[in-house]
Amino acid sequence: LYFTMRREFDAHLLSLASQAGAILQLGDACASLNTASNTIRLTSGEVFRFKCRALGKDQRMLTYTNVTDIVRHSDELETLRAALDHVSYGVMLLDRDLHAQFVNLALRHLAQIPDEIADGKPHFTALFRHARGGGIWDIPAADYDAYAAKRVATVTQGDPTPQDLPLTDGRIIRSRCAVLPDGGRMLSYTDVTDSVRHAQELERLNSVRKGVVGGM
Repeated sequence: LYFTMRREFDAHLLSLASQAGAILQLGDACASLNTASNTIRLTSGEVFRFKCRALGKDQRMLTYTNVTDIVRHSDELETLRAALDHVSYGVMLLDRDLHAQFVNLALRHLAQIPDEIADGKPHFTALFRHARGGGIWDIPAADYDAYAAKRVATVTQGDPTPQDLPLTDGRIIRSRCAVLPDGGRMLSYTDVTDSVRHAQELERLNSVRKGVVGGM
């Protein structure tokens, strides 16, 4: 926390900028007495939140809050989100109350979830209601409510058992649930259509073979 006279204001900023090679990203915010928070990043890696407020006609109050950990955490989350948006399989992150905190691009396309819904942090059950209207999952209408309730219960329990989910276009999506350290859930959705059909074909051929051998 600093108190400074208006005539010393510019000198103070120059002094601050010279310390540890500070890089100021303030623009004209201070000179115009913009009280919004601005960020100061030091070459040491520390990050401070800077605010300026007028105390009188010729005085300024400057405050600096160390927000390094908060900013680093935010930067790491943005990097993670960007990475997950580039993977080929679907990913959904839920909080402990099963509200979607993040839905990657692959899952948005797969489940036909509009951005306004995905970005609105909907509850897991709300996504089932949306999917029902879109006719995405190959589930009979009479069984859909029971199917949705079972899926929600499975995710609530954090059951890691893979679940094969049929789509109306014939594809099969394998979903897995993982419990996160904060009590949330991570759901992954992978297209396993070829693998499942291959396994089914092998099983069919094996059955035919056993029938032929048994008939001999």
